[in-house]
Amino acid sequence: MQVPSCPKVRAKRVRTPPTTSPFRFSGCQNGLHPCRSVYRNRPRIAPRAVLDFLSPELRIDPERIRTIPNSRTMHGGKADVEKALLLPGDRCPERGSRHVALKKLRFDEDTDDRRTLAPFVHEVAVLSHLRHKNVVKFLGFVEDSDKGIAWIVLSWEVNGTLRDYIQSEDRSFGVRLSLILDVICGVLYLHSRDHPICHGDLKSVNILVGYNGRAVLSDFGSARAIEQDIIEELHDGAHLFSPAAAADPQPQIHLGDDDKSTSLSGPAWTLRWAAPELLKGALPSLKSDIWALGWICWEVLTGKLPFYHAPTGTHVVLDIMSGHLPGLWYWGNYSPIHTLITFMTRCWTIDPNFRPSLDVLIG
Repeated sequence: MQVPSCPKVRAKRVRTPPTTSPFRFSGCQNGLHPCRSVYRNRPRIAPRAVLDFLSPELRIDPERIRTIPNSRTMHGGKADVEKALLLPGDRCPERGSRHVALKKLRFDEDTDDRRTLAPFVHEVAVLSHLRHKNVVKFLGFVEDSDKGIAWIVLSWEVNGTLRDYIQSEDRSFGVRLSLILDVICGVLYLHSRDHPICHGDLKSVNILVGYNGRAVLSDFGSARAIEQDIIEELHDGAHLFSPAAAADPQPQIHLGDDDKSTSLSGPAWTLRWAAPELLKGALPSLKSDIWALGWICWEVLTGKLPFYHAPTGTHVVLDIMSGHLPGLWYWGNYSPIHTLITFMTRCWTIDPNFRPSLDVLIG
């Protein structure tokens, strides 16, 4: 059984005339990890300058947003997500109202826009450049820092997270394979752009499923463009902030003096999808996305979390360090999709340089 192919992905770059472009991001040379030193000597610009430079059509009047009583609120590290109603605007009154997802940044007592708005602006800037059927649709943003409002408005995906969807009922093998293909196509779109984008936090709870059963990538708060050129047309000679500053802290492993005892820091949930190099302090890369993608394929096929047998984060780390990862032997009953299984196991290569690219799977 052959793995179906993605439609050919082509990412069109949006260009803005340089005469109107006061800022520019800069980046690294190696294509995998950013050169942190390049950010030290560049002038920083205010996040608000980026918001003001984005298309006015992306800014949504807060009066168009209506909350839905008793709707479930999902809490993340720095934001809450809830269902809302978006009323028609003056530009397109014929479209009618629609359900949307509101990602609401939680403000603390810090009133400095550079720190408070930076993660919000980062995600808005990335989303504004993405258009793909397997990426959550970005509808716009609402921002009024004086009132403590910084919301990202996204399409509402009625079937919730990929994790919830595969757990809610026994999905057929065909449905599971289709979900995997959706995720692969979404990641391929990010990785095959002129300036590839690293998602940085791929896991089943950051993938949503729509009414038609299609999976879409979401939560781009940790995403970054390789060489930081995704919005180079908006920035010239300055940068907004270090790409790592926008992301939630990555889980990291700290070895004891005997090199055997370990301690962990960072979000425990993310740990199960985190590549080994991230645990050692490296920044997310295309190759760490591939590691996580292998585990998403695993979870969709088996219904089990990565390292489901490991009771604690320390046990997860020890399994990785000991090489206790599923091999081809595990998949005896899945021989019809041998190509996919082989790809998955290669995703879990400890050395990131030997992990496959998606071109190996999608022909």
